[in-house]
Amino acid sequence: MQTNHNYPVNIQNISRRKFLKGTGATLACFTLQCNIGFSANASEPSQKTKQALNLFVSIDKNNQVVLTCHRSEMGQGIRTSIAQIIADELEADWQYVQVTQAVGDKKYGNQNTDGSKSIRSFYQPLRVLGASAKFMLQQAAAQVWQVPIEECIALNHKVTHSSGQSLSYGELAQLAAKQSVPDTQVIKLKNKDEFKYIGKGLMSLDMEHFVNGSSVYGQDIHLPNMLYACLKRCPVMSGKIASFNAHAATQITGVEQIIEIEGQPLPAHFNPVASVAVLAKNTWAAMKGVKALDVKWQSTEYDDYDSEKTLLEKQNQIKHDDSKQVSLVKTEQTTPADLFTHEAIYTLPYIAHAPMEPPAATAMFHTDGSVEIWSCVQAPQAVQRKVSQVLAIDVSKVKVNVTLLGGAFGRKAQIDFTVEAVLLAQKAQRPVKVVWDREDDIQNDYYHTSSVQLHHAKLSTEKGLFDWQTKSCFTPIQSLWNIKKEHAQGFEMRDIIRKNFNIPSMKTESVARPAQTRIGWLRSVANIQHGFSTGCFMDEVAEKLNIDIQQHWQTILEGKKENQGLQNVIHQVCKNAHWTARKSLPSDEGLGLAAHRSFASDIAIISHVKVIENKLTIKKVYCCADVGTVVNIDRVKAQMEGAVIFGLSIALHNKISFKNGRVTQSNFHDYPVLRMHETPEIEVHIVDSDAPPGGVGEPGLPPLAPSVCNAIYATTGKRYRQLPLKQFFSV
Repeated sequence: MQTNHNYPVNIQNISRRKFLKGTGATLACFTLQCNIGFSANASEPSQKTKQALNLFVSIDKNNQVVLTCHRSEMGQGIRTSIAQIIADELEADWQYVQVTQAVGDKKYGNQNTDGSKSIRSFYQPLRVLGASAKFMLQQAAAQVWQVPIEECIALNHKVTHSSGQSLSYGELAQLAAKQSVPDTQVIKLKNKDEFKYIGKGLMSLDMEHFVNGSSVYGQDIHLPNMLYACLKRCPVMSGKIASFNAHAATQITGVEQIIEIEGQPLPAHFNPVASVAVLAKNTWAAMKGVKALDVKWQSTEYDDYDSEKTLLEKQNQIKHDDSKQVSLVKTEQTTPADLFTHEAIYTLPYIAHAPMEPPAATAMFHTDGSVEIWSCVQAPQAVQRKVSQVLAIDVSKVKVNVTLLGGAFGRKAQIDFTVEAVLLAQKAQRPVKVVWDREDDIQNDYYHTSSVQLHHAKLSTEKGLFDWQTKSCFTPIQSLWNIKKEHAQGFEMRDIIRKNFNIPSMKTESVARPAQTRIGWLRSVANIQHGFSTGCFMDEVAEKLNIDIQQHWQTILEGKKENQGLQNVIHQVCKNAHWTARKSLPSDEGLGLAAHRSFASDIAIISHVKVIENKLTIKKVYCCADVGTVVNIDRVKAQMEGAVIFGLSIALHNKISFKNGRVTQSNFHDYPVLRMHETPEIEVHIVDSDAPPGGVGEPGLPPLAPSVCNAIYATTGKRYRQLPLKQFFSV
């Protein structure tokens, strides 16, 4: 098993609707490109936008199969999973499989690695690509033997005839390249019981390079004559430079240039903020130069922003604030006579991404006016579009090489750091690598928005949960494109709407919240606050009705096919955690249950906590997930484990605060992520399913925090509706 990890120089760019054949007598190379129409989101048939998928299968005479990955690898294992799907239908021998990374190019279809969509959107097209290649190899063998293709069986990297003759894929490669791409209607895909790789826990194709340190991340790029850039950025949204003195910075050995990047007017989009860049021969000199800069910033309307004060105001005013109805479900039914009410308000702070690898990007201009970029980005085509706009050049003159991403969680879908590298390389007239340190990362993020949710229920002893009304208040991501967008809607409100629940009356409203900083996507997006508030509120309602929470969930979900996944994972996780025996736990321990559906997947989590006086310990987390068809079972389990750890960081620690418009946190000492000694035992159960693939990277996160808070209530009898919990406990 091998991987092409030399990103800067070893990326193939193959023209649309062409087959590339090996040139010269020494190489026989078969390259397949199929153009298959598909929905941009395979799990949502209503999606009307169609895109062309272009993935490539190449085979050389030595039997090596090179499969192209068009999505960004950020630890989720997508390079291996994509290879598994294609190789399975191709009937390739895994020991000969290599993977190479695609450059940014619209011919690959949607390359935005976000929304837990890579497998959801491309599972079927990838299978067809593999099966198409296999069919062409069979055609080639049939031509050699002068027999019908039906007599040629492709299996384990060779094609065999019933007479006993066989040819390896390498031997057939050159002739296979001359075959026509088959119509998709004649391609036969495997049945589930025929899979060799799909569903198995194959080791990452990148593992060897992860271990020996040869993997290439955004921070690893080095070009001849390159300068290293660090930037002092404006700490307040929309601020501009009033003046700066760079004399002290220029006296530092290694510093070569000081360049100003002008701030752009709102909306923020993916524009770099106003900044002064220090370009030097090494990173250390650039960092020292930034510290030596004396920069004065112009005042802005956001200078007085105090996030704590604003959040408190929203808590007090959410009942009366301007709101827009997002969803209404109301069934004609007699109102019970014994109605009583219960309501609760939940708040979450701003959250930063804090990936292990801070943003990094390198840019170099060529003599023809084109620019080449190496960056750890989730959206290479977005880079192409933005850079072409900034430079006023054609998109075809912007080449984006995608390196490995040392974590991302949505941060590297926002491409401001890449635009910085391009602007500086243009002004310096040399290759430039922009390096962010941890302080840059924490204080100049596109943050997950702070939020306030109000849930109001009308309950009946006889009828149960009769009416559920929700007001959700947070700054929408759309504010990046339109600063006047203050009401969240669309996908950001989708998974709080409970249309499929057995509740006679429901209403969801979005409360206005103007932007005070840059808001962006973060792992599971609005499901963070919605999963937290609904997961906690369901537990509170069950307690008010004097019903076991498992029973309450089943009552809410029963009778509707679309709820079957949630029902199943709740039942299974309760079985795994011995839910019915929870009362036998010590008095200072308890279990909490929460469940949530997002990204076409159903997740249920039970947390086992221990509380002694003010000390909170998470002893164990049980997770049960129904994510539909699984490609790599090990990676799915790892993603669920990662979601638990990420979710515990949010539940226990994570908080970004603004004072005078500036972020007050700066590094892991005051914005900690979960440490090893805090990490509990995690037990993951993946439901076997034949359903289409659901999302994996994000849906495990939303039920975690509410399960912890519900477990704390089961232990202490106290409700905690505000995160992070470190403000209430020693953790």
